[in-house]
This record gives sequence, structure tokens and C-alpha cells, in this order.
Amino acid sequence: MELPDLCWLNIIKYSEPKTTKNLALCNTEFHKFFNGEYIKKLIINFKKKKKKIPEKAKEYITSLYNVDTIIESSKFSRLKVIKFNDFFKNKLLPNSLPSSVESITFGKYYNRPIDLGVLPPKLKNIMFDYYYNQEIQPNVLPESVLSITFSNTYNYKIQPNVLPKSLVYINLGWNFNCELEPGIFPSSLDTIIFSWCFNRPIKKGTLPASVKTIIFRWWFNRKIKESVLPISLINITFGYLYSKKISPKILPPSLENISVDKSYPYINDLKKICNEKEINLIITSKNIFDH
Repeated sequence: MELPDLCWLNIIKYSEPKTTKNLALCNTEFHKFFNGEYIKKLIINFKKKKKKIPEKAKEYITSLYNVDTIIESSKFSRLKVIKFNDFFKNKLLPNSLPSSVESITFGKYYNRPIDLGVLPPKLKNIMFDYYYNQEIQPNVLPESVLSITFSNTYNYKIQPNVLPKSLVYINLGWNFNCELEPGIFPSSLDTIIFSWCFNRPIKKGTLPASVKTIIFRWWFNRKIKESVLPISLINITFGYLYSKKISPKILPPSLENISVDKSYPYINDLKKICNEKEINLIITSKNIFDH
């Protein structure tokens, strides 16, 4: 496997005096490999010459970046972070990724279906880049996943049992504009960032009571009915095109911050509501989440 540009950054710490002592039990050759200035020179040389990672180093690597091929899962026993480069397009097979991995980022052109058993059981964060647009089947995402960011092109309806019960954060990307059904979001969810193109009515019971932050982006312009917003909501942001009148009845008592664009047509009415309910009104010239 070719050496990714940044993968050695996580090994540099072994050249420090304190951590080098922890390698005393390693064989002499391996200890020299990680000792002092030699490791620093090795990092530079490998980056320039694109040589392969030494076998004895693989088990100590915790992060790999710019990965362009399927790695040997049994050799990287401590790997926690893997970021594929934009041109990685290989189909991943079950157990092809180390079970220790906690964070995965797919590259720009990756667009392969992910089968059951492919994603590691300890995975916490997963990010799909620009062109990923494959429907995710139930139980494919491990229950350990806390954060998921969908790609710009993702636009499949989310089915029941797709999102893990442990999920805390979800970013729906750019194109997503599918109807959302009550029960698809887990009760653990804290933050929802809707896609730029999302403009669907939100049914009562769709947003879990646990949600504290909601961000509606550019195209959302639907009237929100009473009892739709979560009772624990603290922050809500409306996008540039939002023009519906906001009734005080839809705002939960827990709400602390509400953000609208300066072009919002009922801004004076909203100021009065916020004053009465002691809500912090944030007026932006352009929604900061639309960049």
C-alpha cells in the first residue's frame, strides 16, 4: 500500500522521549525505527518516495488519510480514523475494515452500496462526500454511530431502522428532499441540519423530543404547526427564503435562540414574540450555514 500523505503524523509522538520509553519491550530493530531523529527523516523520505509502510509500523498507526486502496484489516489493529481519497471506488466487503475504526470519511467519487457487516462495530462517525447516492438499508449502520453526514447528492427516503438508536448528530447534505415519517429519527438525536433543498412539511412526532438544535437551510419555506417542534429545543435557524409567519404557539418554552435572515417579512412581529418569551433573536444578513 502506498503511503498516504498524512498518515505518519500520528506516529511522530513515538519519537518523544517519554513515549519512546514505552517501547522498551519491542525488539531492538523496531525500537531503533521509532527512536529520535530517525523517525522524522523516515517520515520525510517516505512521503517523497511513496514507499510502502513497513509491516512493523502498521499496528501502531491510529489514523490513515488519503487512502486509495483496501487496507489489510488484520495489520492495522489500532486504527481509529480512516479517510479515503476522492478516487477510491472499490466495493468494501464485510470485515475488510479493521474492527477498531471509529471514524470513516468516504471520498468525493465514492458511490458504492454498503452491505451489512461492512462498517466496523465501534464506528462513531461516518461522512459521505459529494457523489454518494446509494440507499442505506436497515441495520447497515452500527448501533455505535453517533454522527452521520450525508453527501451533496444523497436523496433517498430514510426508512425505519436505518438510523442507529445512538445517533446524536445528522447532516442531510444538499439535495435531500424526501418526506420524513414519524419514528425514523432516534430518541437520542440532539442536532438536525436539514439539506439546502429540503422543503417538505414536517409532521407532528417526526422530530424527537431530545432534539436541541435544528437548522433549516436555504429552500425550506413551510409553515410549522403547533406541537411539531421538540419540547427540548434550544436553537433554531431558518434559512434565507423562509417567509412564513411564526406563531408564538409553535415555539417551545425551552427555546433560547432563533435565527432568521434580515429579509424575513415578519421580523417586527418576531421581535415582539422574542421579547415576550425572552428568546434571543439573531438576525443575519445571510444565513451563516448556507456557505
